[in-house]
Amino acid sequence: MSKKVAVALNLVLYLFNLGIITITFVLALNFGVYTLLAALTGTLSVVIVIMVNTITETLGITKNQFGEKVI
Repeated sequence: MSKKVAVALNLVLYLFNLGIITITFVLALNFGVYTLLAALTGTLSVVIVIMVNTITETLGITKNQFGEKVI
């Protein structure tokens, strides 16, 4: 697969995911503020976990060995 095709495919998938998230938020808002807050929390929790893991890996608190070859 060429680099341009891979970039275009990833861009389309990213925009598709943004559309799904937008639809989820609009539907959640129709059910009320608490449902919207729950949808936001659920969506952002993935980002928060990744950020916390990155910080703990950088500080050497955890050693998950992501990206390293394990023998």
